[in-house]
Amino acid sequence: MASILFYYSGSINAQAIDGNGNICSDPSTGKFTAAVKFDNFPSTFHPAAVGVSLISLSCSNGSYSSYGIPNILDITNGIYRSRRIVDFSTSTGAPLGQVILDGNFERKNPDLYIAQVSISGTYLGNTNLIIPHGYDLPLTVVNPTKLEGNFSLDIGIQTGGIIQTQHNHIFEFLNGTTQVLNDCTTEVYYDNNSSWDSVNKTLFLPGLSIMRI
Repeated sequence: MASILFYYSGSINAQAIDGNGNICSDPSTGKFTAAVKFDNFPSTFHPAAVGVSLISLSCSNGSYSSYGIPNILDITNGIYRSRRIVDFSTSTGAPLGQVILDGNFERKNPDLYIAQVSISGTYLGNTNLIIPHGYDLPLTVVNPTKLEGNFSLDIGIQTGGIIQTQHNHIFEFLNGTTQVLNDCTTEVYYDNNSSWDSVNKTLFLPGLSIMRI
């Protein structure tokens, strides 16, 4: 089992975000369980707007390795950066803002990592959103220590309709890699009992993650 402890700071719409959480992953199966408790969280935002990327910065890190494709924790030499930029728009393409999630990860021991995540941006969309079922993120080798990928994801609104999101994700292996990088895809699936409690500011996110060709 691999564990990552998260420490969040920053703001969206000039409203503070701070809190902490953890994700535990089993690379032998790809199953993970994540939980976050925020002390402050913007009333004008919902974690589903970023595809629950507050955690997805690391959902692929302890993935099950399919077809010999290693997960992020196997690739890193102990220090890496995981950064996601999410752009929002209405179903007709009108812009609704952009949020940047910037995480710096460091190995403390073979099974424990610490992540400092900075959050910034604006969001002008709905807050009564539905947590998505997951996503696929194709990753391309940019240079010997960098992977980058993009995907789009529609987020449902509880009263009907969607917001459109465009995601750009970068992994940078700041201390080098344990092996040569390859183009790959990470698949992330969230369980049906995933939840966001806006009153208590708690996020619960179990699921499955796979790295493949």
